[in-house]
Amino acid sequence: MDIIARAAPLLIGLLLFGALIVIHEFGHFIAARGCGVAVLEFAVGMGKKLFGFKIGETEYSLRALPIGGFCKMLGEDENSPDDRAFTNKSVIKRMIIILAGAFMNMVLAVVMFALVMAFTGFGSSVIDTVAEGSPAQKAGILPGDEILRINGAKTRMFDLVSFEISSSGGEAVDIVIKRDSGKVTKTVTPVFDKNENKYVIGVMTVSKNGVFSKRYGATDAITVFESVSAGFWQMEYLVKLTFSALGGLFTRKTPVSDLSGPIYIVGVIGESYNAVVKYGAFQVIIMLMEFMGMLSASIGLFNILPLPGLDGGRFAFLALEAARRKPLPPEKEGMVHFVGLALLVALGIFVAYHDVLKIISGK
Repeated sequence: MDIIARAAPLLIGLLLFGALIVIHEFGHFIAARGCGVAVLEFAVGMGKKLFGFKIGETEYSLRALPIGGFCKMLGEDENSPDDRAFTNKSVIKRMIIILAGAFMNMVLAVVMFALVMAFTGFGSSVIDTVAEGSPAQKAGILPGDEILRINGAKTRMFDLVSFEISSSGGEAVDIVIKRDSGKVTKTVTPVFDKNENKYVIGVMTVSKNGVFSKRYGATDAITVFESVSAGFWQMEYLVKLTFSALGGLFTRKTPVSDLSGPIYIVGVIGESYNAVVKYGAFQVIIMLMEFMGMLSASIGLFNILPLPGLDGGRFAFLALEAARRKPLPPEKEGMVHFVGLALLVALGIFVAYHDVLKIISGK
């Protein structure tokens, strides 16, 4: 039983990643079939094929390395006379097929976030308390004020409020608040909080109950519509957080060693599982839905980056083809993506190495 208990988090992590890969590749698969493209193989994993079976013209396989998957289409990287070849479809259809995987990840993320919000509620953008002597109090922000925008960005939940303030880097921000029936703009200079390791203005917002459950100290329950809206807001928050992190990598403010891969993430899932399993199956399910939403969004966003070997790189080539009104040689494009994929594998090995170091060091 002890072995099973220790193995459970690892199995859960692997199943979670496997499910996200299937969802992503299913997006490509269903879009390809819908656009009349022949799908030769639907694979989960990379490397050597462990086993597979064929239904119609498509082989469904499981491969040895659990680091991704692919949907192999006829004529994807070479010319083909077949009308059902990928290269013989219009640019628009090929763009749809390429983006369908990331789109499915985004849809799944929003669904997961909406379900979590429906059960747990969320922090709103309405001020509950203002800390004594804080920048918010000095600026005249009061309990009951609703933060509408920070530096022009909409802030419909606490995560978005926190992100915009933290992203200020300590520079003054313009905060538009709703007070009674009017709007007021306040200029506030955030301060750095060592405990939270981010810039803050000293406010806490009102927590709202979920549709199906209550939170300690929360107010009125949200509606189903609000939970769905909150799913989109959480997705917006993750998009901003992801691109902020990528910006940090390109500007060298964030070291590449800070990147986390599947090994470290599975470890985090394991720690979270061990922390919440004592509270029952319901809390485990909520935790897994949160992780699935975050990971699905991350996979979708990563795949649309315009890098060779990724869906975003393929989309960039299609956009170039549309601009030139002339197709690029599939063999040359395929070689670029092959090199890009090789570099991504090298990056994956580098990240995996640092994942192991983080786990060993306990960071």
